[in-house]
Amino acid sequence: MRKAFQKYSVVLLLLSAFGLTAYAQSLGSLSGTIVDPKGAVVSGATVTVKSVASNQEFTATTTGEGAFNVPSLASGLYTATINASGFKQASNRH
Repeated sequence: MRKAFQKYSVVLLLLSAFGLTAYAQSLGSLSGTIVDPKGAVVSGATVTVKSVASNQEFTATTTGEGAFNVPSLASGLYTATINASGFKQASNRH
């Protein structure tokens, strides 16, 4: 009886680990660097990423080097909008 329980425990543990791995693989992130038309980085810009399916929004602010990262995005279609003081709003859908 004890050996059977140990076998099932290992199987359940493996199935649980597979479920967590599968869930983690369905998430992605959006990252990049915001630059102006001359190639200079834009710090302090607000990057808003909006899910087309759910309308859920995620925001990030660019660093002093113009970099941003929006983690833990479910797979799907998103619209990214960038706002920065002194610049025209930019938007793109992917």
